[in-house]
Amino acid sequence: MPGIPMSLALALTLACALTLAALPAWAQRPCLSDDPDTAIRACTIDIVSPPDPNGVASSYVSRGRAYMKKGLGDQAMADFEKAIGIDPEAQAAYGNLGLIYYDLRQYDLALANFTKAIELAGPDAHSIDYLRRGVAYEASGARGKAIADYQTALKLDPNDEESRKGLQRLRTPP
Repeated sequence: MPGIPMSLALALTLACALTLAALPAWAQRPCLSDDPDTAIRACTIDIVSPPDPNGVASSYVSRGRAYMKKGLGDQAMADFEKAIGIDPEAQAAYGNLGLIYYDLRQYDLALANFTKAIELAGPDAHSIDYLRRGVAYEASGARGKAIADYQTALKLDPNDEESRKGLQRLRTPP
């Protein structure tokens, strides 16, 4: 590594190796790549020949996200549904299905999936979970429920600007 002292380079290499070793086998694979084509190929391999049978649902979720990045909603939806079929508690699959249904303007289905994702996350739910559901409530005309979700999102993350904007929109008379 040019410009880095050899001892530091060795320490960085060792730290990276230890970090990878601590991850489950499926998380070490390119299935989690930011490049959707790489992720789709790698996740397909992990689904067909799983390095960890317990990680197949996660591989479907990861591949579904890659399909979403490519604008392939039908394929993404199928993968999220397969993930749920394998693991009915696949919280990320429900959240991503909610995004697809929202884009399709099927707000009832979006809300059902966002709600299920929040229920499965329990106390570990993030502000983004409530923001997404708040946006879907707002789109469906349920102003009070949207306001409640934006407020919850802001309690979880006081810096959540999108939830703050949602509250401002809804509190301003039409």
